[in-house]
Amino acid sequence: MVLDDHPNACVCNATLNKFKNSKIHTFHSGHSLGVAEGRNYLMRRAKGEIFCILDDDAYFANSTCITNILNALESYPATGILACKIIDFRNNRENLLVPFSKLHLKINPYLINQDHLVSYYLGGCHAIRKTVLEKCGYYYNNFKFGEEELDLSYRALQAGFQILYTPKAVAYHSPDDQRDHLPIFNNKSKLYYHTRNRLYLAYKYLPWIYVPSYLTIWLNIFAAISIKKRKIKEYLNGLADGLSSLKNIKRTPLAPSTIQYLKKNYGRLWY
Repeated sequence: MVLDDHPNACVCNATLNKFKNSKIHTFHSGHSLGVAEGRNYLMRRAKGEIFCILDDDAYFANSTCITNILNALESYPATGILACKIIDFRNNRENLLVPFSKLHLKINPYLINQDHLVSYYLGGCHAIRKTVLEKCGYYYNNFKFGEEELDLSYRALQAGFQILYTPKAVAYHSPDDQRDHLPIFNNKSKLYYHTRNRLYLAYKYLPWIYVPSYLTIWLNIFAAISIKKRKIKEYLNGLADGLSSLKNIKRTPLAPSTIQYLKKNYGRLWY
């Protein structure tokens, strides 16, 4: 299934007409949805028990990736979400997008070559069981972009599902560097959404002991980016909107069992 949510129908039809295979179903939403709602749009229309999501600027490394995803989920029935190995080609450099911190990879560089339980996943290529969405809900539409995977990770782990990383499913991610500075939804930038959404996550899910260090580190990172890229206003708007929205959010801190899972499986709590 393919979704083009460009508001211009002519542009959209030109894109969708490229897909002539009768097995590929194409959709035009008529308006921009954002990443989170766009994924929901397709998953609500899809059939089957496993949904594999691939970003529009990503592609599988080989023809066996989908088979490997299905095999991994069959081998690990407690897994609700599967994290794939993503090789990113941004700014003419090759980087790995995997659910391990740089510190963990420095200690054990072989992590990326083995199946492991993990605490989150990267959205560019992943798979979700339908039962996760039925029990935990879909992506949070209002996130639009950024941190929506971490939000769903918390909800899935709280519900008793596991998240598995497998290196056997590899995707190449080739974003357009020239578009990185453009607004992605409602004239808001990626920096705006990252800042706003991190505030939401910290307030809603983290026990109070972790909140000060978590927000101090992330908000300083985003502040530094805003200065470097001359986007201070966008950062401040994200900060202001994030803080003002907290009064409408009900806190549901992670359970002790979920905290233990995060500590054991490469999760992040202090940052």
